[in-house]
Amino acid sequence: MVEYWRFTRTPTARRLYDVFKRAGLTATRMYEYEVPLAGGDTADRSPPSSMIRVETYSPGEVDTLSDDIDFSRPMEPLNGEWVVVASVDGTPIGRTLVSDEPSPYIGTLERSVPVDGAYVRRVFVKPDHRGAGIASNLLREALVVARGELDCGTATALIAADNEPSQRLFEGRGFTQVQAHDYL
Repeated sequence: MVEYWRFTRTPTARRLYDVFKRAGLTATRMYEYEVPLAGGDTADRSPPSSMIRVETYSPGEVDTLSDDIDFSRPMEPLNGEWVVVASVDGTPIGRTLVSDEPSPYIGTLERSVPVDGAYVRRVFVKPDHRGAGIASNLLREALVVARGELDCGTATALIAADNEPSQRLFEGRGFTQVQAHDYL
């Protein structure tokens, strides 16, 4: 099967998108994914390797994170947002964010979107560390935060229609697609 997301997530496609955006034209299809948080699969919280450390930072601790946590994509934690970080030898290699904000601002959509329960976003692992289960562990720890610290009964994620790797990641952690949204 052809992985079409590889064709749409290229520098050329991004430049074309930016041209249309400057002209005031944007269109995005996002899939809304949800997972119930009752019970859960948090029993095995070990990272994929003894060399990888997964840590959680509360909203009050987010300011203590170093700038190199942003990698090549901005992290931009929202007010009240938790950050989950994977690192090797103290060097960050992945991160995700989770909050219980009922209507978080989605930068790529340039608007707030209502969600039920916790909202998980911006799962990112450096390319040279992908395929080792790190994103899955980051997501698992984000769900632990959502259930425990935020006391949420569900978690929600919005995933671009062309982002098949993220769709597989979230589906692998028990999320199901509940709705498609078109944003113009």
